[in-house]
Amino acid sequence: MVANFWLRPGDAHTANNFRAFLEETFRFIGDKKIGLLRLDSCFYSQEIFEDLEGVETPINYIIATPMYLPI
Repeated sequence: MVANFWLRPGDAHTANNFRAFLEETFRFIGDKKIGLLRLDSCFYSQEIFEDLEGVETPINYIIATPMYLPI
C-alpha cells in the first residue's frame, strides 16, 4: 500500500526534504501503524537514520545500501 508520494522533477535528489515528507505521511495516516518502510539507496544517510529512529513510534525500515568498493 502506498501511503504518500511526491512527484518531483528528474533533477531533484530523492532524499531532499525527507523529514517534511515523513511528517506529512504521519499526518495522512493518523493513528495507523507503518508496518515496514522501504527506501532506495539514495536515502542511505545518517540524517535519515536519525529521522527514522527519533520518532515517537519506532518504524521498521529497510534501506538499500550503495555498492562501495571494499576498503
